[in-house]
Amino acid sequence: MKERLSKILGLLLFIFLTVTIISLSISSPSIDEANNFSGIEVTGNKLFSASDYLEFAGFYDSTSLLNITLPSVKIRFEKHPYVVKADVEFDGEDRILVELQERNFMAVVFENQKFSLLTENYETVPVFNNTNFYELPIVTNPKAVKKKSGVTFEKKPELIQALKIIDAIKFCDEEMYTKLAEINLHKGGDVILTFTGLDYPVIFGRGSEAVKVLALKEVWNQIKSSGNIYSKLEYLDLRFREQILLGKKEKS
Repeated sequence: MKERLSKILGLLLFIFLTVTIISLSISSPSIDEANNFSGIEVTGNKLFSASDYLEFAGFYDSTSLLNITLPSVKIRFEKHPYVVKADVEFDGEDRILVELQERNFMAVVFENQKFSLLTENYETVPVFNNTNFYELPIVTNPKAVKKKSGVTFEKKPELIQALKIIDAIKFCDEEMYTKLAEINLHKGGDVILTFTGLDYPVIFGRGSEAVKVLALKEVWNQIKSSGNIYSKLEYLDLRFREQILLGKKEKS
């Protein structure tokens, strides 16, 4: 009798577990199955607002989420040129959570009256409307070279120069990096730097980026600690080895 009762209880437990598993598999949405969600929450974005990313991905309102799958959401967000990776998951209720990993842009390049974002690998990506790039330095006047097909921009050598300067300044002094506003390449001529808070340009020249940045850092520290002693300068010139020339404004 006890053996029979034990078998019955075991059978009932097996049936209960089987029904529970089936019901959970039916009620829980699979990432590969189409489901109806109420919205998408985007995080990790800095260059683009969440609403702009949603618009680019084609999610204008809740009706665009009908019969959508999580893998398809991931694919849509990762098509954006600013995005390296999109982690997508279900929040357990009715919303989709998207965490974005954006590309590491180093500067903004301005040429042919257009802006583009520059990566650490010298790749340029077009700037979309509403892009928040104001914390990045701007690179202007890359060298133009005449070729049979017309005038093109020889980007790589010029952009290598610009990125070397940016990397050196960022490594040497984070505050000085945040103040770097413009790197003017002067179409192959002497590079000139402009910093927020300085009323005069820094004539940087070409080559020896690390040495020049270290010299600039020494002057930068003096500028910060000396009040308005440097306020009457017309320029800082770093083009000469082991010398920093200070151009002072003449009294009229």
